[in-house]
Amino acid sequence: MSTAERARSVAVPGEGAWISWSRVIAIVAVVVIHTTGSTAAAEVPTAATPLARVLDIGSIYAVPLFVMLSGALLLDPDRYPGAREFWHKRAVRLLPAIVFWHLWYVALRMLRGERPRAGELLRWVWTGEVYPQLYFLWIVLGLAVLTPALMPLVRRWGGAGRHSRAPWPPPAPRSTPA
Repeated sequence: MSTAERARSVAVPGEGAWISWSRVIAIVAVVVIHTTGSTAAAEVPTAATPLARVLDIGSIYAVPLFVMLSGALLLDPDRYPGAREFWHKRAVRLLPAIVFWHLWYVALRMLRGERPRAGELLRWVWTGEVYPQLYFLWIVLGLAVLTPALMPLVRRWGGAGRHSRAPWPPPAPRSTPA
C-alpha cells in the first residue's frame, strides 16, 4: 500500500473523529488540573479551594485518556510498519524529548540552588523526582516498547478502528472437516 493510499484509508470522513475530540477534552482537563492544582492543594484554604478541588478531581481522567488514545493509535495494524521501523521512529521522537525535558528540569532545580551529586541525580530520574509530570513520557515509551509484542494479538483479534473486535472472549476455534 502506497503512502497516499494509506493516508486515504486512515482519513475516512468521520472515522477517527472521536480520537480528535477525545484529545481536545483531555487537553482541556490537563489545563484545568494545572490551573487549579495549587489552589486545590493549598495548605491554607481560600474561598476558591472547594471549587478548585472539584475541578481538579473531576479532571483526573485526563492522563488515563491520553494513555488509552496513545495505545489506540499505536495499535493500528494498518499503520504498523514492523518492529524495527516502529521502534526507530519512536526512539527518534521519544528519547530526545525524555533527555531534553529531564535536563531542562534538572537545570531549573539547579538554578533554584539545588546541587545534587551524581547518585542523587540518578535517584531523581529513577524515582520521578526530577519533575513528576515527566512520567507521561516514560508511559509512552513503555507503550512503544510493548507495541510490537501486542501487534500479533491485535492482528489476530481485530485491528483498530471500525473493524476492531474485543479481544475477549477469544474467537472460537474453527472446526476442521473429519
